[in-house]
Amino acid sequence: MHEQYINYFIDENRKVPWIIRKENKGWKYRKYKPISNMEVVDHLNQQYHVGIYRKTSSYFFLDLDNKSHPTKFILPLEERFTKVSSSFPVSPQIIQSSDSKGLHAYYFFDKSYLVDQIKPIIIRRLQRMGIILEDGQYELFPTFKGNGHRLPFGKDSYLLDSN
Repeated sequence: MHEQYINYFIDENRKVPWIIRKENKGWKYRKYKPISNMEVVDHLNQQYHVGIYRKTSSYFFLDLDNKSHPTKFILPLEERFTKVSSSFPVSPQIIQSSDSKGLHAYYFFDKSYLVDQIKPIIIRRLQRMGIILEDGQYELFPTFKGNGHRLPFGKDSYLLDSN
């Protein structure tokens, strides 16, 4: 299982840059030291969080935070998820992203594509459903030039069913 996971998310072309967060001390950017298989396994064993940046990807996901905003109205998490899942012809894999109980809705491709090429296509599809990317509501990953994203199945991250 670990080897399949590592090969899916981390291959020879994607070993740097990456990020790591230990003991809630904030993310540390790793530009020169390649991520090791052991660091990914430690992430899966919930010792710390590991995140990556992607130039190419065979997946994308939408991050739906589970929080409110003090000054503006944000649709409830369930309604935002329904809008996202209605934007694409296939159902996403749903992963609880962290102990905040936010969701990552993962969609998978048949092969890898440049992130910069797929991002505008995904954004147009979302806009047809009235979804505008905005921090705290709808965030699209992976990115290479922006934020890294936490790998799934670390601490407090679980595969969910449709209920």
